[in-house]
Amino acid sequence: MRVKAALEAYRRHPAVVYAEPDWIVERQTTPNDPSFGELWGLNNTGQSGGVPDADIDAVEAWNITTGSSDVVVAVIDTGVDYNHQDLSANMYRSARDCVINGIDDDGNGQIDDCFGIDTLNNDSNPLDDNDHGSHVAGTIGAVGNNGVGVVGVNWTVRLMACKFLNASGSGPTSDAIDCLEYV
Repeated sequence: MRVKAALEAYRRHPAVVYAEPDWIVERQTTPNDPSFGELWGLNNTGQSGGVPDADIDAVEAWNITTGSSDVVVAVIDTGVDYNHQDLSANMYRSARDCVINGIDDDGNGQIDDCFGIDTLNNDSNPLDDNDHGSHVAGTIGAVGNNGVGVVGVNWTVRLMACKFLNASGSGPTSDAIDCLEYV
């Protein structure tokens, strides 16, 4: 049976609320070419040839607020390096499940999910093996004003890691949906 025919059959079944293919998705690729940063038409940071101040006005926003630790953002990607010096202080922690004891201490159906989950490997270790998710997490919330590395938009956000993409940057949409259900 072809995918289209199978979908039509599932969609007609009275017990099925919604059906779609379990597509394989891949992260977008940024080239590693040394002059990519000069291509303001592709990635405008206000550099030479670009439009000055073509940015999100983060500095102006930080004059109003640098963020809040009351905000939790789920990074649904290749995982997050929760030990990274610019991310670790801002990682979400499920306090009751940070004791690694093989027990679901917080009763959410996941065992020892201190920093989040890995739906790709069906475990509770969302450590990044690609660096893309960590880069995304850093853009969102690398610790600010600490004299280390970079700064995120929210300096004190809590970052929850949910890994669904493999080391090559691909994974099924069903694993992404599992991440959304976890959140």
